Order: sequence, then structure tokens, then C-alpha cells
Amino acid sequence: MSVYENEVCFLQSCTTAQAKVSALDLIIDALLLASVDAGNTVDSQGYNLDDGQTKIKREYRSPSEIVDALTGFERMRNYYIAKCTGSVIQLRNQDTIKRRW
Repeated sequence: MSVYENEVCFLQSCTTAQAKVSALDLIIDALLLASVDAGNTVDSQGYNLDDGQTKIKREYRSPSEIVDALTGFERMRNYYIAKCTGSVIQLRNQDTIKRRW
């Protein structure tokens, strides 16, 4: 079992972009559960990620910090997904597009 000090160390341990997407999914799921739990408790907000191979414990001071962290990890996840799949831009002439009016 690996114990990581924070999420950054956990992500650095992943070697491929697909592994980082999977790791970010775990972090995002834990943050979503922490944000739901933050509404129930006032004194301590945080989450524990323990999937049998990895352990991360993180504490946040306010629910807004959880939301900020969640937004950042979702952006990072979208970046790695785009890196895995690539992006395509399709240019068309306006005469080939059907108008619906």
C-alpha cells in the first residue's frame, strides 16, 4: 500500500495520461463526497481516499476551498483527456450547413 502526502504526489506517481485521468477520477469522487459532507459538519471538512493501494488524507478549512480544489482537478482531468484523445476542429463552408429557419 502506498501512502501519499497529498494529491500532487499521487498524480506524480502515475506514468501515463490515462493513469492520471483514473487517479483524478478518484480524487474528484472523494472531493464530491467531502463537499456533500461539508454541509453536515461545520468544524472539519476533508476527505480520505483509500482504495486499498493508495491512502491520502486531506483537510480543508472551508467549503469554498473544496469547491476551488474540485474545479482545479476537473480542469486538470479535462486537460489529460484532451491529451489522450486529441482534439478535432471541423471547418465547413456556410453553404453546406442546413438552415432551419
